[in-house]
Amino acid sequence: MSGDDESRLFAAINAARAAQGLPALSHDPRAEAAARAQARDMAQNRFMGHGGSDGSGPAQRLEHQGYRWSFVAENLSFNYPSPEATVEGWMTSPGHRANILAPEARDLGVARADGALGPYRAAVFAAPL
Repeated sequence: MSGDDESRLFAAINAARAAQGLPALSHDPRAEAAARAQARDMAQNRFMGHGGSDGSGPAQRLEHQGYRWSFVAENLSFNYPSPEATVEGWMTSPGHRANILAPEARDLGVARADGALGPYRAAVFAAPL
């Protein structure tokens, strides 16, 4: 993780899991690279979505990093004031909450990219084959 914001996002996700009795996720540099690719793409191209500007999805971005997965999910956010507020927002959304609390997830990568309109954050949840 390259900064305090990303470390705090990682910790907030694992705190949300711990509050539900789930084990912490491990940092995976390949998942982080996949998250960083999407965060940067969204910031540079001013959009919000799981489809990359190159047509890739979360699974393809993770595979591009050499991660052979049995589970993959992605959470994205735009313009939340802090990593903790981002996770609070995700926890109020059924789909994002399910990704955070997925019992099959083992690995996590997070990233932040600053765009002209505000910060973009991405989290990639994964489990290897």
